[in-house]
This record gives sequence, structure tokens and C-alpha cells, in this order.
Amino acid sequence: MFKGETCVKIKNRTFLDGGYDVLKDSVRYALIFYVLLAAFQWLFEPKILWINNIGLAVLAMFIYLLLEWLIQLYRNKKNQK
Repeated sequence: MFKGETCVKIKNRTFLDGGYDVLKDSVRYALIFYVLLAAFQWLFEPKILWINNIGLAVLAMFIYLLLEWLIQLYRNKKNQK
């Protein structure tokens, strides 16, 4: 961490000290989302739309990262009061 910087732990994770865990979790959730999309398309559709699934998985990863970042900002502001 940088001098004078504070960071709040979220589920034993921090963005400054353990940001790798948050990134690892987001990739894990995106892969699970990708596999589930492909499985549902394989079961219920005549063909699998691979490019669409990849795009949606990447979007899911960025949404997860955004939500984790917003939670961290909220908790930082809450702890400053």
C-alpha cells in the first residue's frame, strides 16, 4: 500500500493488497457463465453462438469487477463517517 492510504477488506480481500483474488474471482464467474450459456444453447438451440457467449462472459466479468469496486467505495465512505 501507498503511504497514507486506507483500504477496506471485503470478505478477507482488499483491492490494494489482494486485488489478484478479485480478478481471479471475476474470471472464474465469467468462465462459469460462459459454460452455462454454451450448455443451455447446446440443449435448447440448433447451434451454439460462440462469439456472443464470449462477449457476454467478458461483459459479466467487467460487471462483477465494477460491483466489487463500488462496494469497496461505499464501505470506505461509510467507515470515514
